[in-house]
Amino acid sequence: YVKVQNELKTLQVESEDLNYILDQSKELNLHANAIRNKRHELIKENHKRSFKNYEEVMKR
Repeated sequence: YVKVQNELKTLQVESEDLNYILDQSKELNLHANAIRNKRHELIKENHKRSFKNYEEVMKR
């Protein structure tokens, strides 16, 4: 009985650890997505600016 209780406690701790790791992973994924979205936004802005500059040069 004691052995089974100890195994159950071990499994519970492992399960809690895995849940914590999963939560951390989800949190990191949210940050990674936010960074990726911001990067794409900045790249898009930069392309627009470059294209405007190109158009200005070509008008001359």
